[in-house]
Amino acid sequence: MDNINPSTTAILSRTDKLVFKCPTCPANITVSLAQIDRIAGANVLCTGCKNIVHVPGAYGSNAKSVGLKITGGVTVTIADFNEWWGNHRLVASLLKDGELDLLYDYGLWAFCEKCYHRYHPYAVFCLPVGQRATSTKISTELMPESGRDLEALLSGYCPSCHHSRFIVIVAEIPDYVRTTIIKRRGIVTGNKTNLTEKILSVKKLFSKKP
Repeated sequence: MDNINPSTTAILSRTDKLVFKCPTCPANITVSLAQIDRIAGANVLCTGCKNIVHVPGAYGSNAKSVGLKITGGVTVTIADFNEWWGNHRLVASLLKDGELDLLYDYGLWAFCEKCYHRYHPYAVFCLPVGQRATSTKISTELMPESGRDLEALLSGYCPSCHHSRFIVIVAEIPDYVRTTIIKRRGIVTGNKTNLTEKILSVKKLFSKKP
């Protein structure tokens, strides 16, 4: 299996609004340029298929946006996320390059398929580790903001409506976003982030039940 999120570069118009083809259905999606953050971009609901789509920030600014992919979500059963994640082409590429932890800041979003609860990205990032662990006891003091989401995800349901499926977006990280993340973290450009340290910090969240 070689998972990848659907994407499009089919821009229909760009004036004060961006109009583009949905990556997962025939509908056109319209979003105001003012809604698109210069770095973070925007996540937009398609009224046709009810999917969530990510628009890179360059589309809302004067930055060069030609060729940047607008990425659609994929609906995944929460209990099967570890397998889906482990077979995702982009995840494998980022892991190989030592950049998987960049998804803490950009490129990973998840929403409940039913109520559109937005999951904390750190909880989603930690979920595969938790699903592979022999224990589901979580040290929530290490991640108070995302602990509730992670506990619910490990139980296989949404914390708001108890739905068992979520919409997941794993998107390519544009160079201007990568540069911004590195500067914000105070990392010297050209050096890889310490992925081993990041993974160990994730594993510390889980411990054996007494």
